[in-house]
Amino acid sequence: MATLELTNNLLAEIGGWPALKEARALVERGRVINAQREGAVIRARVQGAEKVYEAQITLADRVANIEVSCTCAESRRSGRVCAHTLAAGLALLQPAVAVALRATGEGKAPSHGVRRLPRWLL
Repeated sequence: MATLELTNNLLAEIGGWPALKEARALVERGRVINAQREGAVIRARVQGAEKVYEAQITLADRVANIEVSCTCAESRRSGRVCAHTLAAGLALLQPAVAVALRATGEGKAPSHGVRRLPRWLL
């Protein structure tokens, strides 16, 4: 069976818009470490406020069959899809921006909304 395509809308559907907004901030601040995809499995380490968390999304043929996990207390305690997990997926959707922000040492994209990539990425 084919797995669903990883998109912003899919991440919003599995985690909700508030968690996706927080996930975007984690990606923009360069907090996602070593995001990778092997088949249907997406894994990343995400720097939280105090610890580095292990986040994983396993894509499936239907939204109801997608599996998510994170080592953060919120996810383990409540079973909710946390921002760390969504950030793992977002980092794969926006790898050039995440790499550029980490490489330049910037914590945020410029306030005027234009993201400039270093020449070596162009």
